[in-house]
Amino acid sequence: MGPFDAKDGWEFSCRRLLLAEGLAVPMSFPDLAKLLEARIAVIADHEFRDRDPEAHLEALKNVSGAIVSWHEAHRSEIDGNLDHFLAGASYQKALLYLETGTRRPCGE
Repeated sequence: MGPFDAKDGWEFSCRRLLLAEGLAVPMSFPDLAKLLEARIAVIADHEFRDRDPEAHLEALKNVSGAIVSWHEAHRSEIDGNLDHFLAGASYQKALLYLETGTRRPCGE
């Protein structure tokens, strides 16, 4: 177990704590959250999908590709939970994890 594992009373999340001159600094990824929210918005835009299915699919591919690129560029900065969600394209779970710092119970 590492220095910030649950056994020590620390929650290890995407907001994991880094030591900077002895001070704990929370991490957050607002740029990733915006990409994940944009993907959800594209999926939810049924009018766009019905009006122009090809453009809608292209928009979905573009934002999904941007998420993959972000993940590749920041993999060393994120914890295992967030890496797992992004690698498995569990983007709604990743967004929930960013927003709350917690995982949903298994099976939900």
